Amino acid sequence: MIPKEFKPKPDTFFKYYALTDYSVDALTNMYVYASHPAQLNDPFDCDMNLAKIEDDGNAKALWENEFDSIKRLCGDDKQSLFKLSTECFSALVFRKQGVLSLTETCENLRMWALYAENTGFCVEWDIKHFPFACKGPFPIHYAKAEDIREVSSIDYDVQTMILIQTTVKQDCWNDENEWRLLIQNPLGFDMKTFGKHAEELNQFGDHDRKFKYPIQALKSITLGMHFFKDICERQQVVSDSPYEIHICYKSTCNQTKVLVFLATIGKSVFADAIKIQLMLKMGLAYRLVPISVVKINEITYRIVEKNE
Repeated sequence: MIPKEFKPKPDTFFKYYALTDYSVDALTNMYVYASHPAQLNDPFDCDMNLAKIEDDGNAKALWENEFDSIKRLCGDDKQSLFKLSTECFSALVFRKQGVLSLTETCENLRMWALYAENTGFCVEWDIKHFPFACKGPFPIHYAKAEDIREVSSIDYDVQTMILIQTTVKQDCWNDENEWRLLIQNPLGFDMKTFGKHAEELNQFGDHDRKFKYPIQALKSITLGMHFFKDICERQQVVSDSPYEIHICYKSTCNQTKVLVFLATIGKSVFADAIKIQLMLKMGLAYRLVPISVVKINEITYRIVEKNE
């Protein structure tokens, strides 16, 4: 369970996005989403079965202000208290925080295929500029399935158990080089929950798990190699040259929303940080090419490859 080597922290982090309504909304409105474990793609990620409460002190730390009423409910039966605390561990923990999954590079072809479907985009952040409360980043510790075991509050306090629960994954995921940021709930709010206990817990105007960041946090945006594929297939390219294309999209489609955003921020501090993946003509390889996006009218954009 304990990592065997130190992993240096990168200066910036990346996240891959598919070209969906939710992802485009997050990009264009500049926020990150603090996921609940029930929303993650690995069913064993943040496994609720990893943590077991077996002492009064950590049960109290888990329940916080509700501890006395829960203790009265269980009466003198401490095992009942510990069992209920263990069952509710994840539900309580992840109303107070959410998970942001990050990685170290925008050049992992497997992750482009899995998470961005090669039609999406990859965002780079300097998380030092995130204005909201968070813990980390913590590198994921990849372990063999047989070495991942339940941890007890007799051996670890609640905060350490949360850290283990959120940063230990099976080693079949190790090529993702993942890091975790644990984003904390705003003061006075609990976050919307999912999965077990969601219906009874989501009754009090819960926080939507969206956390905005300033333009200073945004370091680069890379478009996938098939970002423009559908428009080329429909022959909606107005003009084409080795370094410039004019494209037309419906004003309501996701590509247009991304291009409007890139054209807007490209005029300011972000001029040299927009890139696109281009496949090389020879060999199984590609390169990242800096581009600029210029808005011509509501549905037409000029994409210019910038000479390096």
